[in-house]
Amino acid sequence: MSELTDLEGYYDSYEVDLASRFYIPLFKSASRVDRVSCYFSSKALALYGQGLQAFAKTPNSSYRLIISEEISSEDFEAMKRGELSFESQDAVLISRLRESLSIDQKDSIGTLVDLMSAGIVQIKIAFVHKGLFHSKWAYVENGAGEQMLMLGSNNETAAAIEENYEEFDFRPYRLTDHHKEKFEKMWNDQRPGFIVKNPSELVWSELKRHSKSRVRIPKDLESVKDCIFLDLIDEKIVLENRLENPPNNYNIVFRSRIKPYVKSYDTNIVFKDNLSYVDFRKIIKNLSEYCESSNILLYISSRLNDYINSHDLIIEKRRGLGLDIKNHRDNVMVQFEYYAATVNSLMCRKLYEKQMWDSFFMYSMKKAGNFSVPGSGKTASVLGVYAFLRHEENIQRLIVICPLNSFDSWINEYKECFGHDPDTFDARDYSGTDAITTFYRSYASVDLILINYDSLYKYSEVLDKNAIPNSLLVFDEGHYIKNLDAQRTSAARIVSENSTRTLILTGTPMPNSYADLYSLLNILFPKEYRAFFRYDLNTLKSPSDAVIADINNKIKPFYVRTSKDDLHIPAPNEDLRIHCSSTPDEIALYGRIRDACIDNPLPLIIRILQAESDPNMLLSDEIPEDVIQNFNEVPMGESTTLDSEMPRRTLIPSLSGLESQIAKIKITSKTKKCLDIVSELVNNNKTVIIWCIFKKSITNLHTMLDERNISNRIIDGSVKIKDRSGIIDDFKNGQFKVLITNPHTLAESVSLHQVCHDTVYFEYSYNLVHLLQSKDRIHRLGLTEGQYTQHRFLMADIMDGGPSDSLDEQIYQRLSYKEDLMKNAIESGTLETATSSSEEDIQEIFSKMGWKLNI
Repeated sequence: MSELTDLEGYYDSYEVDLASRFYIPLFKSASRVDRVSCYFSSKALALYGQGLQAFAKTPNSSYRLIISEEISSEDFEAMKRGELSFESQDAVLISRLRESLSIDQKDSIGTLVDLMSAGIVQIKIAFVHKGLFHSKWAYVENGAGEQMLMLGSNNETAAAIEENYEEFDFRPYRLTDHHKEKFEKMWNDQRPGFIVKNPSELVWSELKRHSKSRVRIPKDLESVKDCIFLDLIDEKIVLENRLENPPNNYNIVFRSRIKPYVKSYDTNIVFKDNLSYVDFRKIIKNLSEYCESSNILLYISSRLNDYINSHDLIIEKRRGLGLDIKNHRDNVMVQFEYYAATVNSLMCRKLYEKQMWDSFFMYSMKKAGNFSVPGSGKTASVLGVYAFLRHEENIQRLIVICPLNSFDSWINEYKECFGHDPDTFDARDYSGTDAITTFYRSYASVDLILINYDSLYKYSEVLDKNAIPNSLLVFDEGHYIKNLDAQRTSAARIVSENSTRTLILTGTPMPNSYADLYSLLNILFPKEYRAFFRYDLNTLKSPSDAVIADINNKIKPFYVRTSKDDLHIPAPNEDLRIHCSSTPDEIALYGRIRDACIDNPLPLIIRILQAESDPNMLLSDEIPEDVIQNFNEVPMGESTTLDSEMPRRTLIPSLSGLESQIAKIKITSKTKKCLDIVSELVNNNKTVIIWCIFKKSITNLHTMLDERNISNRIIDGSVKIKDRSGIIDDFKNGQFKVLITNPHTLAESVSLHQVCHDTVYFEYSYNLVHLLQSKDRIHRLGLTEGQYTQHRFLMADIMDGGPSDSLDEQIYQRLSYKEDLMKNAIESGTLETATSSSEEDIQEIFSKMGWKLNI
């Protein structure tokens, strides 16, 4: 059987989406379609755009459509006698063509009109003696000579195809059928009782309003003469001047306004090398207007047209579509319902309705951001997109770029959603030159490709040239690619350059400023950013109110952002802020640190936090680089580097002469309070996560809990990546009660909400990303109704003044301020107007502590 005969069957518009399940596949597999219909509308014509682009590439393809228009018997006779012109019906026909069209529909009609200009599609209008002719059928054949017939109630209107109850049969053409001959008679105005005419020039002019470019698309390139001819060679646009009496190149370049795209025009017109398909569109538009005004034919090759269409987001069109979906407007409901039904039939675990809308948005937009809060189910929504694309389109694999910590989450989520393990290329399993060799050998046969950010540059070329076509590309934890100077950001831009389907997932799209959007938007829209978003990096670093309003307006249609309230996740309990009164010896030590470090803001904060936990940390001048990362919103790199391999930084100024003071403090008040709280929770049969910053704090708490016979394990930079999953599984299975870790190691993707509902923040910084990620290990989609979540923040009072003199309290307040900004932005449907830089955080904390900032 062929793709055409595979369509044989009975079709009912209540059961299937006729456009995607019948009409588009029909045109993709046919070479000739002769269609007779009663009614027609411009919206119906718009539905054919996608199928007709493939239809146009078929040799000698032809689509002929005869539609009817109602007139009185008197007018019919008058028209037949020549007493009434055919153009008398123009007003009725044009009103149907002037329906309210979405941007998508206008673009599809534009494709159709251009194909009509090329002679591939032809339409005629039929009049009968009285009323409308109600015969509705189509004769279809393919290049192999197979013949099919469509018979039924369906009209050529958008309502018939998308909304009304319509039914028809599509079956093989029989010897007793006479529709093929009948159509030829009608087409040639030879059937008694009919008048069949071409659309009038006025109707044709109305149709041409929708033309995307006033150009011709020839099938035989060599036959095109006396014209300006545009072609594509090695992905570069090329102009051939085939005019018999051409104007000079200067005239063409400047009168057509294509000079900004031209490198030289002395002998030939040569375009610049770095042009995108967006530039190609502008060149075609400007040249077409020039050629029309100068009575010159302009042709473009089918390969140039195909290249533009294959890359074409038409960002303005996508903007309208994005807003329609986000507002759940009526014009997208039929497509959404079909998408939801299909995705649910393909997945073992059904998506929540809000997740399904997010998934439908990402599918429809092709390139989009999902900035939903951590723990809101972004992974499952993406897997819904992948399921639909694999089932309905030629998408063969899912490529996920993410931190190593997220690999297991993707594999586990895939299994839960589809009921089986994915065939996976896992970058953790390969290193050196063997990695690329193995990738070449296996990428085509796997379902899921997992590449970590710090390995991305190594894989970028092979991904770009081999795996990106027919793939859905996902950047998970997208905040890893905000830093323009990072190698992983450069690699991400290489990989995304030629991707036609790219998604970026991050719960914190811009914790510092609008400059964080620059890399994300350039990765999503590498060819469109300059033309549509326009703002350079410096402008986004310090945007005016007008720029903020404009960038929010421009980006809003291209991302979704779901909150936990949207998904009805039970709200967490109010944070418990537990103050620890310091001893006189501790207060004296804090004072000496403040005096020594007051001119070095970040070292002062780090040193105070060290002293609160274990003053012995003050005796070393060096700390691992990942500690500094806790105070920086831009990720340093993978959170899997062993402590022994971690770069170290010297804290300046160095502290000396504190040994005797440190020796007086055997265990800090904060540490004792932590141990007591955790002991009480475990005695009440609770499991607990303790969040820390410093490696020494993690090992200290591990030892002290062991001494209290409380079962606990640690995950930090001393634990190899291959061992971390096992520890997490043991925690889930109840093998121990307390997990001690840090956000830099365990902040991404791990789900512990089924087994743990209590946390203790022993140490924390003003890094909003780490706070949100850590909180959401136990507060995320999947929590049962009524289940509690409790976070506890320990706060050492470092002076006699009480809570107002707690550095931890001021850090917490700063975190709360930034978290509130994010929540308010989500509720208002915008991105944060700004949060803060690390320098601003320090300045605010110092001010609240009463410290003078000398920088």
